[in-house]
Amino acid sequence: MDITEFNYYQNLKSRLTKVQAELQEERQEYLDRMGNLSQLYNDYDVETTEQLANALNHGDDDQFTTEIETALTSHDQEFLLANVTTLNPSEAQVLASIQGEADDVATEASKVEKFYREFALPIIERLQNNRMIHVEDLTTSGSNSDTVVEINYFSTFDDFKEDFNGAAYVGEVIEQRLQDQKPISLIITEQNYPNEYDVTVMPENEEG
Repeated sequence: MDITEFNYYQNLKSRLTKVQAELQEERQEYLDRMGNLSQLYNDYDVETTEQLANALNHGDDDQFTTEIETALTSHDQEFLLANVTTLNPSEAQVLASIQGEADDVATEASKVEKFYREFALPIIERLQNNRMIHVEDLTTSGSNSDTVVEINYFSTFDDFKEDFNGAAYVGEVIEQRLQDQKPISLIITEQNYPNEYDVTVMPENEEG
């Protein structure tokens, strides 16, 4: 198993790609509007690029107005994007909102990838490689980093306690599962919350 098999990670990566494309599209539409001088003349009821620059600078006839005029004339995309807050405040808010979502998704994807690589995957590999365990089913959530594993455990409760040292479970429940030779459900999670599974495995610094 590798990182790409976790549904939540895949969903985050897909969402990030979509938001980044949306951001690029919004930027391009803004630049296209700023490049259509005749339409801008009409929108701001002006006749020259100098007048347009003055209007975009909110009537301040200063050096920055000259810089705006130069950028409009040469369609300096870097300048137009860097100064969108002044040139088009409402557009700046739209771009900031999309950028904020992209940053949030990227941060969550990075955090989740770290959890999977450093915690969940090693545990899953140990389960798969343990001769006393047979993994019956493995399900990864699409909405959070939880992974649910159903196992059959072919040994004693003492061995179980050793294999699952640090995990949270009710001993009587596990002993009954072993006695009845029934599957044991296990959740690998970052979230310390009540759940329906027999065993909860989570990073030590998240417990309690």
